[in-house]
Amino acid sequence: MYEPYGLKRGSTYFTAMPMTLLDQPLYDKVACYPTDIQTSNKDIITNTPQLSTDTRIIIGYLAIIYHSRPQIAGWAKNEYSYIGLLAAKLNAGSLTLNSLKWQGPGHATTKAQRYTAQAVVAQIMAEREASMQTRTCHDQDADDIQGELDSNHMSVLGILELHDEANPLLSICI
Repeated sequence: MYEPYGLKRGSTYFTAMPMTLLDQPLYDKVACYPTDIQTSNKDIITNTPQLSTDTRIIIGYLAIIYHSRPQIAGWAKNEYSYIGLLAAKLNAGSLTLNSLKWQGPGHATTKAQRYTAQAVVAQIMAEREASMQTRTCHDQDADDIQGELDSNHMSVLGILELHDEANPLLSICI
């Protein structure tokens, strides 16, 4: 089992994703919950970035994109590696979620914003296509799953503010 910073299970360290995010299998996420406070681990707790729910959602999405590599026109291995780097930086706290969002009219877009938007939209399209292929017309659970998937997609688009028609990042995604 992966042990962040060499800590044992039940330690006071909490993380949404392993620090070596890209070395782990796709769905092997580590979550250690605090059981007691130990003075030897206080520095680790203090220096651990507290990630918002939105940030953890985007980190997870970028990790899925890095591992599953949905088809994106003109992308090679380096572009997917850049997405993995963005996920690792978000997880470490050296990149903020706000820097991946469009800042509004009059602001230029950054490379990180463009790559993130393009990758997220491509992953959403791949998930929708896969969902439609596995769906049967008489399956009641499929409707529930499709509704949940659509809700998740709208949440991700909302977090990155890709639902705004004035957002110039939408033009590179379509």
